[in-house]
Amino acid sequence: MARWRLLGWLVSGFLLGFLVTSLSSRHHPDGRLIVGGTGSTLSVVLLLSGRTIIVGGGTAPNEVVELVDRSTLPWRRPYDLLILPGWDTTHLPGALSLVERRAVDAVAVLGAPDRDPAWTILERRARERRVTVHFVAVRSLLTLDRSTRLELFPASDGTTICLEVGALRIALVDQRPNHPIGATCSTPIVLIAVRQSTLASAPVLVRPRPQRATDLTSHAEREVLVSRGEAIELRVSEHEVRVPLRSIHERATPPTIPSTQ
Repeated sequence: MARWRLLGWLVSGFLLGFLVTSLSSRHHPDGRLIVGGTGSTLSVVLLLSGRTIIVGGGTAPNEVVELVDRSTLPWRRPYDLLILPGWDTTHLPGALSLVERRAVDAVAVLGAPDRDPAWTILERRARERRVTVHFVAVRSLLTLDRSTRLELFPASDGTTICLEVGALRIALVDQRPNHPIGATCSTPIVLIAVRQSTLASAPVLVRPRPQRATDLTSHAEREVLVSRGEAIELRVSEHEVRVPLRSIHERATPPTIPSTQ
């Protein structure tokens, strides 16, 4: 009798776990990009094809950890990959917080890092925690499934990551201020500028909320401004990108000056 009771508890536990997993996956579906303000920059969590990929780390330790933990389920940890712009050390504080917690399996550094000792610290901490570090110096392709892939474009003055989902393109850009973006991601419908940039343009531009007068210029028709500690979610499919309507700021139209002639 006790054996049958134990078997019943095991079956009930299995069914309950399956139900919880199923319901949780519905509330946390794939095909999402979570863009969060982490210090003075943005970090992006890509939940695509069963993978969790983080782009950027932010200037403040631990904020990217909180962003990713809030965006994912506990059993999706450690996360698959952290993609880190390597042309300067701005994102290293957040990256180190992920590595020290063994929260990621691997780190991909785009570009050739300089001789700043912070890079040596990252490599040493990663080696101690058995986190793999790859240095990507040339254009590379990461295929997630038949219709989803990431194209990585490292450069000395910035990096561009082109997310392709079917025919849609989303560009994630980390670049030196006032440095033009190369034509590495053709006709993106959304451009996510990880740092402030006055030269970025797309139908929808996602960027940090301006802090200085020089940050206010933009050529985008619609903007999504993300503050520190804030996060917005983009839903992505092969046919559309859904951006929260309440987060979109229309570009102001210059006033019409009447002719004096």
